[in-house]
Amino acid sequence: MLIDATKNSRNKRFIIETHSEHFIIRIQRRIAEEIIDPEDVNICYCEMTPAGTQLTSLDLNNYGQFYDWPKGFFQEDFKYHLAILEAAVRRNAKE
Repeated sequence: MLIDATKNSRNKRFIIETHSEHFIIRIQRRIAEEIIDPEDVNICYCEMTPAGTQLTSLDLNNYGQFYDWPKGFFQEDFKYHLAILEAAVRRNAKE
C-alpha cells in the first residue's frame, strides 16, 4: 500500500516508526526486485547514548543491502535474506 501510494504521487511522504524487521526486510526485497528505488527510502536507526538519542541514516544500495549495518540492529530471518539475495542475483544477471 505504501509503495503504491508513493508511486502515484511523488509529493507524498510517510514517516513510519517500526520495530518490525519484516517491514525493513520487505523494503530491502522490493529494492532488490526493482519495485522501489533506494533513493526513495530513508531509514534512520535510533540509538540511546549517554549524550541522548543518536540518529544514524542507513543507506541502501541497488540490491537492497545496507552499506553499514549498526551493531544490534535486527536479527534477520534466513528466508528473507535469501529472497533479497535471489532478487539481487536476478537483477545482476540482467545488467
